[in-house]
Amino acid sequence: MERLSIPEHSFVLLDTNVLIDSSKFPEEFSVLYAELRRLEIVPVIESTIRLEFLRGLKRGPEELRAAEEFLTALCGTDHLVLAPDKDIFDRALTIARIYLNADNKSSSVADTLIAAQLSKYARTASTVAELFLATQNHRDFPPVLFDRVDTMLVTLADGSIRTIGFYRFKKARFDQLASV
Repeated sequence: MERLSIPEHSFVLLDTNVLIDSSKFPEEFSVLYAELRRLEIVPVIESTIRLEFLRGLKRGPEELRAAEEFLTALCGTDHLVLAPDKDIFDRALTIARIYLNADNKSSSVADTLIAAQLSKYARTASTVAELFLATQNHRDFPPVLFDRVDTMLVTLADGSIRTIGFYRFKKARFDQLASV
């Protein structure tokens, strides 16, 4: 089993692609969730990610109910869903501007909202816990504002490999670029 170097008692925001693959390949992805449990890392969902995940389902109520049950089984009955507010939208606009100045013109609204949540809950000198991102879309979270701190490889039954990157938001860099 792989060992992550993310600090114990942290939080990890699961990107849509991780949720989708977790639902398609539950046995293979169980290694990821076992490692998160071992480190007492709490999985978190952002409302934009939840929408993206549920949007991809067929329209039947049974499938929607099953998806909600999957999220509850994955993250617990009292799982944390981060919702955007005015502060998050303001941060997302700032992040979009930073991305444009850094020639990352392909960022989506969803990715800037996710980055804004990570900026809000990034570790500072006065906080103990930290929010990380787990994603397979490595280009969506560029090094101008993110550091990849770890990776986990998940091997599927057909031999293909999924690479999950764990990212930390660069709060100091954000503060510096936001003030320019």
